[in-house]
Formats: sequence, structure tokens, C-alpha cells
Amino acid sequence: MKKGIKGANTYAAPPDIEGLRALSIAIARGESSIYLGSKTQRVLSKLIELQGDQSLLSISSIAEKLDVNPSTISRLARSLGYKRFGDLQKVLIQPRTYAPSDFYRHQAGKALDADKYHLIAESHALTQEHKRNIDLAQGLIKTQDFEKLSSTIMGARHVRLHAIRQFHAFTSFMNYGLGMIHDDVSLLCDASLNVAERLATMTEQDVLITASCKPYSRHVAEVCKVAKSHKITTIAFTDYASSPLVTHSDIAVLVPHDSRFISNSMVAYISIAECLINACATTAGSEAEHELAQRDQLIDDLNIEQP
Repeated sequence: MKKGIKGANTYAAPPDIEGLRALSIAIARGESSIYLGSKTQRVLSKLIELQGDQSLLSISSIAEKLDVNPSTISRLARSLGYKRFGDLQKVLIQPRTYAPSDFYRHQAGKALDADKYHLIAESHALTQEHKRNIDLAQGLIKTQDFEKLSSTIMGARHVRLHAIRQFHAFTSFMNYGLGMIHDDVSLLCDASLNVAERLATMTEQDVLITASCKPYSRHVAEVCKVAKSHKITTIAFTDYASSPLVTHSDIAVLVPHDSRFISNSMVAYISIAECLINACATTAGSEAEHELAQRDQLIDDLNIEQP
């Protein structure tokens, strides 16, 4: 059985924080020449998630926080292409972009502890957090990512979407938007078919879009894993490179959601969804235009909208 760290970073220069996230995803999927044992993979993911944390000021404090030996962190840094931990430290010590939560109690605490005499100020602060998360999410997605996502979705025979709890609303929104421009988009399960029955109808020509963030849904992660094992192209919307959805997806879209909202904030996710739907429409071109025109005609024929 493989243990520890093998391979070396083949980049011309050690990765910046974005490159580090991408490399972490590649290692988790076994798509990198660098091999890390499962424990070391968790250390790397936690290091990235702790970006900007005070504990990163010394290797001993971070080792204590992660409950590992300082030598493990030193070896990890070298395996990633840094000469020493100090070089990796410079990348990680940058102001935090977003951070993990405790989760629900911590999230609710932000709202419950707010000054009830300054609710509008709290509202403005929440709005600013939404804006920051959207900017961060946009920064994590490159032009080639949107091109790959949109071409994969629009080139699929069937597009199915799956999530539970709060993220069910997200996949429902995606279902509606993509359904305007793709002729076969639906939620994975409904009143007539369950998850297993619908997955059984999917092939390599199809795409499954899933979503979950910390604390992750075990059910969604399992569906993602099974879909990929059956060679169904899987796209995951999630938060961290250490998310179980990343390991079991073909394409991962990382979206920050840290805010004072009492639950998982959906604003950045919906924003990225709108951008992706627009990109799919652009990719489809005249086909999307035809679908939209047909939709408008049916709305007129059914007299759905009141002037």
C-alpha cells in the first residue's frame, strides 16, 4: 500500500494559492504525478482552508492545530515544489478569502449576536459579504473553465441535477435556467422515479450536476461517487478542495459562502449559476435562440402572462 509522499511538482514555479487549490483537487482525484497519503491530503486541504489564520505564523503552531508533526508539513511543502515551509507559508498567510464554519450554530450566532438596534447596518454588512463571495467565486473560475463547463453541458444528451435540503433550491434554479436552452434537463428524482431508477437511464453521453457544501450531504456525495463509477460525467458545485464531491466529480466549481447568514449562503452559488447558464446560451448560439423563441411562443399560446 502506498504511504506518505511521492512524486514532485512539475510546475515551472511553486503554485500560488489558486494553483494550490487546483493541485489539491488533482491530487485528490489521482490526476497528479504527486502522490499523497490520505492523511497528508487532509493536511493539505486543511492548510488551504486555513488561509490567513494566525496559526500559520509558525510551523509549530500550525502542526499543533492540525495535530501532525512539523516534519510532515515540511515534507509536504517540498513535495509541492517549495524549497521550504516558509515559501508555502508566504502563500497561505495572505488575507483569508473564506473560511470553514462550525457550522449552523456558528452561523446563527452571527445573526443572534447582532445589534437589534442596527439591523440595517447588519443588512449592509451581509450584502458586502455576498459581494465578496461573488468576486472570490469569479476569481476561482477561469475562461477555459466556463468554456469546458458550457460545452460539456450543452453537448450532453441528458442533463440531470441533484441536491437535497437547501441546495435543492439551487439545482431547481439551474434546472429552470438550463431547461430554457437545452431540450432535456430535469431533476434527478421526482415523485415517479427515485435516484437509482433515474441513474440507471444515464450513460457516458449524459451529465449529472450536483451540489453540497460544508457540512456535506453524505447522500449527495454517494450519488456523485456512483455516477462517476458508471462513467456519467459529473459536475459538482461545492466549497473546498477537500469536499468529498471534488474527489467524485469530473469538474468541480468551488464557490465561497462565508457570511453571517444563518445557513449556507446561496447568493454566490446563484450568481455563478446565472453566469454559467448565460455561457451555455452563448455556446449553443442559434439553437438556444430557437429554444427561447419556441418558449415565448408557447407562453403566448397558453395566455400565461397578463399584459
